Amino acid sequence: MTSQHRATPEQWKLLQRQGQTLGSAESTALLELRARIEALEAAQQPHQDKMDRLIAIDRDDPANTINQEGNGND
Repeated sequence: MTSQHRATPEQWKLLQRQGQTLGSAESTALLELRARIEALEAAQQPHQDKMDRLIAIDRDDPANTINQEGNGND
């Protein structure tokens, strides 16, 4: 897996300026995608905490018969 790259605030500002001054369709599309991703991440956050708790409960449940490798052939 490749390492993640996150644009810096300065890079986003540059992209926004390019979109405004040059009318770049690529800049506009990237900024719109960024806004959509941020909205999705914000909506997901309350659910993520609940999922993390459920995963921890399932992991710690002694009745869970699947071994750590997950093949269930014990």
